[in-house]
Amino acid sequence: MSFPKFYKDIAVLKKLRLKNYRLKLALALFAFLLCLLAGLIFLNRFQVSADVNNTSKSTQADLPQISFAEADFFLKIDKILVNAPVIPDVDGADKKVYFSSLQRGVAQMSGTAKPDEKGNVVIFGHSNYYESDLGAYKQVFKNLDELQSGDKIVIRYKNKDYNYAVVKQQKVAPDDIWVISAPYDLTLITCWPPGTIEKRLIVFANKI
Repeated sequence: MSFPKFYKDIAVLKKLRLKNYRLKLALALFAFLLCLLAGLIFLNRFQVSADVNNTSKSTQADLPQISFAEADFFLKIDKILVNAPVIPDVDGADKKVYFSSLQRGVAQMSGTAKPDEKGNVVIFGHSNYYESDLGAYKQVFKNLDELQSGDKIVIRYKNKDYNYAVVKQQKVAPDDIWVISAPYDLTLITCWPPGTIEKRLIVFANKI
């Protein structure tokens, strides 16, 4: 090997090593910046989550406590500890109105009967909703599946109590809208299983 070629090979080798070093340095710097960014995102999400939870707690604590005797429209199911205001005439097709109503109680579907009318009173509520949701009723129907034939449901409407007895419960697809016009006096609806929207749990009841 001639000396000029030897020195030339050394120079090329040094350039390759320098190039590899710079590449490794760039990759290490990129990885560091990526970790730093991930950490900042995590801290930001943690702070937002804490703020939302604090807001949720304070909002729920500030909700007015409505007694069953004073309520104008109220649902009471002692067996599963349901005590909730009923928001009347809620359009189930309007998501903004729907979710706003369910933060304040359960909702009576617009176009269905009121307790003092002939027909099916259709009431829907959450079985489980996002922890960050500000409403106090996001799990109001979480135990709806425990209701059995003969269990009592009471609705107070315009200072009068209407008593119902459960006939049966049934799980249906979300688009099974026949339940709205089912031949019963009361229909309770919630998403099922809790935390999903796969099906709807329906409880049918009649006046007693």
